[in-house]
Amino acid sequence: MDNIQKIMDIMEQIEYGFLDNNGNNIFDNVDLEYTFNKVYYIMSPEELLNKKIGVCWDQVELARYWLTTHGYMVYTFFVKIRNHTIMIYESNNKFYWFERTFKPLNGIREFSSLNAALKFIRKAEAIVNKVEPSEVDIFKYDEVVFGSGFYTFRDRIIQDDGKKLILNK
Repeated sequence: MDNIQKIMDIMEQIEYGFLDNNGNNIFDNVDLEYTFNKVYYIMSPEELLNKKIGVCWDQVELARYWLTTHGYMVYTFFVKIRNHTIMIYESNNKFYWFERTFKPLNGIREFSSLNAALKFIRKAEAIVNKVEPSEVDIFKYDEVVFGSGFYTFRDRIIQDDGKKLILNK
């Protein structure tokens, strides 16, 4: 558990957002969607540690890197309804949702199975987005290309490499 607490402590120092070329957090921009889609690229764990500001996509990759180098099995997923990435790690036959950027549910939650964790996440996303759980598409993905922009990253997962998960209701 020391490794988990260490990465959580490190990530507590990371602000949510993304810096433009002028050093401004684009999440302070009035036209966020346009700016994000034009300026954002997925950072490497090293770059995120240096900048100390990143969105869920960046933060998931830092946590994935840390946990895999410390021997944990890690699973990463893309939740299409909010363009949100999530990470679940496995330890001692239990599954843990490690969340840093979904404010109402930040923290670590334990589940008996990967499927149980994903069902919980699907229901939470449905509540937040005011839709039925069946409308929340979740895609499994295994790797990213650092430097990819918003559309390249997202479209690669939902069109090319991602595996859409069909979960029992």
